[in-house]
Amino acid sequence: CLGTEPSLAQFENTHSDLLLPDQNSERTMCNLLSAQNLLAFLFLCITATAKATKQSLCDRLDPEKIPPECTCEEAGNFHIVVDCTKSFDSDYLNNTIGMKVDLDVCNSKGSSVTLDVTEQNHQIDFPIETVRAGEAKKFPIPGVSVIFPGAGSLGLDAAVLIAGNPDMLILKIGLDTCLHVHTHEICASSVPGLNTVLPWYILGGTYSFGNICGHDSNGTAVTAII
Repeated sequence: CLGTEPSLAQFENTHSDLLLPDQNSERTMCNLLSAQNLLAFLFLCITATAKATKQSLCDRLDPEKIPPECTCEEAGNFHIVVDCTKSFDSDYLNNTIGMKVDLDVCNSKGSSVTLDVTEQNHQIDFPIETVRAGEAKKFPIPGVSVIFPGAGSLGLDAAVLIAGNPDMLILKIGLDTCLHVHTHEICASSVPGLNTVLPWYILGGTYSFGNICGHDSNGTAVTAII
C-alpha cells in the first residue's frame, strides 16, 4: 500500500544533494569559473608570446613575400643574409644578377645593410658600402644596362632604403632604373612594358624584430654590465 506522501521539508533533508545550490554556492561557482577563464586567457597570452619570441629572424622577414629566387639564413650575431640569383630574360634586360643582402639588425649604430651585387655574364662583382637606418641610396651597377623606352640605354641601380629601428624597421632593397629629366625622375615602375621587369625588390615593407636586441642569439636575456 502507499505510504504517506513525504513533506517538502522531509524531501529536502533526504535529497539535499539533488537540489540546486543556494545563492552563496552559485556565487562561489561563478567566481571559480571566472578564475578558470582568467587562467585560460593568461595561458593563451603566454603561449602566444612564447611562440612570437621563438620566431626565427628569417620568419620575421615574411618569407612568403621574399622572391622565390632568394634564400634566407641567419648568420649569427643578429645578422640575416638574403641571397638571390635572378635571371632577367627580356628585351629590356638580359642579365643574370646576384644580390646578397646582409642585414645587421642590432648594430650599435643603428640597423644597417651591406650588399654584394654580381653579374654572371660579365663576371662582375660589386660590393656596396654599408647603408644605415635613416638612409636611402642608389648604386649604379657597373657594366649592366637597361633598355629604357624613348631614352636608349640606362644603368641598372641597386636601390636601398632603410629606416626606423628593430621594433619597426622599414626596408626596400632591390633593383631599379630611373631617367632623370631636369628636376624630374622617371623610374621603371611608370614606364609601360619596362614595369613588367623592374623594379625587382628583394625586401619591401615594415618588419618587427621586437626586443631581440636585448637577447643573445639563443633567446636568453642579456643584462647590461655598467
